[in-house]
Amino acid sequence: MSRKARRQSPIGIHHILVQGPCQEKIFENSTQKSRYLETIQKYHEQGKVRLYAYCILDNSANILIEEAEDSVAQFMRRVGISYVHWFNQEYKRGGPLFRDRYTSQPVSTDTECMRIIRFIHQLPVRMGITRRMEDYYWSSYQAYLHDAKQVDTGALLGQLGDWGYERYMRNNWQDAYLREKPPRYALDDDEAMTKIEKRLDGRSIEEIKEMDQEELRDLVAKLRYEDHISIMQLSRLIHLSKGFIQRVKPDPEE
Repeated sequence: MSRKARRQSPIGIHHILVQGPCQEKIFENSTQKSRYLETIQKYHEQGKVRLYAYCILDNSANILIEEAEDSVAQFMRRVGISYVHWFNQEYKRGGPLFRDRYTSQPVSTDTECMRIIRFIHQLPVRMGITRRMEDYYWSSYQAYLHDAKQVDTGALLGQLGDWGYERYMRNNWQDAYLREKPPRYALDDDEAMTKIEKRLDGRSIEEIKEMDQEELRDLVAKLRYEDHISIMQLSRLIHLSKGFIQRVKPDPEE
């Protein structure tokens, strides 16, 4: 029987779950977790994908990526071949290591992306492995606290507005007083374009690339921090790189 084609994400982001056969352990020690983490980070650093979040447990790995040079299938093939080759050499064994096929779920909106990052970071606490998210070493939670390069933190941090990162991560928890309404920065494309056109004041999208750097950064800062258009949506609508948009900071005088 032929396999069904994987569903595609309209924004290119996918939540990936890797598991061992019959829920068996696939990462039995810190050396194995470290090697797997180095493998997925390597392809993020090479620009094959953008890595937004991860959590590596004994019997699974949750990974959130955005396709770039590689599709989900290409990325997972690279990771699987590299890690299994290392594992078989290290432990003098042969044969498959992971379950036949990983699962991947497409992410449809920026808000959904934020919530999945939170879900991934909450996993060690929800599963009773640790009491606090920051105490689990094999997740990307700490990378966001320090804006580290191991993951692309801009997809989440660029959307939180007045919310603190740690506060958002704790939200929707077991304690009722923490179940606050998530920030609503998910504009549809028509709403976002209306705000962009107002900022351009009669100029076209194509004219944005003709702006000098100071004017361009001022425009992007206003669209991000005053109009609350997310990095991913802004990149898609005005055709600027996510890296450039992420580096733009608000005017400190405002």
